[in-house]
Amino acid sequence: MCVIFAATTARLTAAEVIAANTANRDGIGFAWRGGRGVLWEKGVSIKRAKRLASSLPLPYLAHFRMATIGGVRPQFCHPFPIDTAGLALQGRTIAGVLVHNGHTEGVVPSAVAHGLVNDPTEWTDTRVFALLAGYRTDIQKLLNGWSGSFAVLTPAALYLKGVTAAVRPGMTASNLYWQ
Repeated sequence: MCVIFAATTARLTAAEVIAANTANRDGIGFAWRGGRGVLWEKGVSIKRAKRLASSLPLPYLAHFRMATIGGVRPQFCHPFPIDTAGLALQGRTIAGVLVHNGHTEGVVPSAVAHGLVNDPTEWTDTRVFALLAGYRTDIQKLLNGWSGSFAVLTPAALYLKGVTAAVRPGMTASNLYWQ
């Protein structure tokens, strides 16, 4: 099961990064605010993850992936930008990024059937969610209608659904299975 961390006033420790990666070996990604946008980096090494966790400005999101849809590819790590749902391993967006913890059957086939995407091998449920989020202004209402845990970081707000497991003050996670 993937895990999302919302580091609001406390950072992930190196030991927590290692533990989360041990339980979720299919990719690591981070998102944080910078300038007038949100930056992200995904498909990072454990060494890079420990460095980012200790140095990024707060708040930040971290996601450790266990592949269930789409296989293991660095491009399928989270976060996904909600303006393009693109596959870039790093970038900046003014719209925000989305991460997801859960497995939602039928999202990719439904997106193909409705003409939202063409090649289902290039999409995961989370990437489709990011694409759909790009069309909405009420992000929290949208997240509340979907199954699973979500976090969206925008230049102005942090939206969380199901990221409520207390790691310690200032740090929540979507679950504690990684411990």
